[in-house]
Amino acid sequence: METYKISQIARLLGLSSDTIRFYEKKGLVHPATNPDNQYREYDLNNILELLDIIYYRHLDISLNDIQSICTSGSIETMHELLLKKKQETEERIRYEQQLLKKLTHISETYQRVESNQNICSIKAFPTSVILFESEKTSDFFTQQIAHLTQDQFVLCSLYKTYQLQHSDILPVKTIIALEQDIMEELHMSYPQEHMMEAQHQPCVFLVIHMLHSQIQPQDIEPLLRYAKQHNLTLQNTLYLREIPLTSYQDNQNYYAELYIPLCEDVKHVDSEQEK
Repeated sequence: METYKISQIARLLGLSSDTIRFYEKKGLVHPATNPDNQYREYDLNNILELLDIIYYRHLDISLNDIQSICTSGSIETMHELLLKKKQETEERIRYEQQLLKKLTHISETYQRVESNQNICSIKAFPTSVILFESEKTSDFFTQQIAHLTQDQFVLCSLYKTYQLQHSDILPVKTIIALEQDIMEELHMSYPQEHMMEAQHQPCVFLVIHMLHSQIQPQDIEPLLRYAKQHNLTLQNTLYLREIPLTSYQDNQNYYAELYIPLCEDVKHVDSEQEK
């Protein structure tokens, strides 16, 4: 059988010589050694071994799993490993789809605020599941964050709730929540009693650029004025959804979505009404 040098095999298959040697050390390629000069010699069988590795690596199969497939010679083993990879890939795709939705949402929010439109509208409160709530925001970052998966942390939202009393805006608690459809698409379980109280409720809604570290009466004034102009009766609860567009430390680029639930159902939700 004709034999080849490692450099020839590398050029033929588009691999580096170091990569081929690495596969040899992993026990995936088995070249013969020339007894006269101790050089490795590669033949057609070794080319086929490398083609198997290339094939499975393009399916994102790990080297350990490739070794299991190649050494076991079992169709069942191969099928189990491929099925596992298929499920992992489906989960990753679902996660990436939700991440894309969040990135799109943040981008649209940034564009809306930067355009300085300050549009008030009526919007249904997002159906969300509470992951954590406390009177102190710091409790989340110093204690509870350890209990979240990375998926939950990246996709969750931080809400601050306030009670509105005349001209006062009184802080009540901080809620970390994840939208229900995201949890279901990522197959995350949750108890029904953890649903946010405001789910599905129509709210007067506004996106603002947070110029202060705390919400100010002038920030909600457009919402109150909008409600008065449209003869809407508001509840005394404000939900503030924080949107740090660059980082938590960058106070100059901090945005927020404001929701104040209505006291009665609004059958027609118009997301483009201007104040």
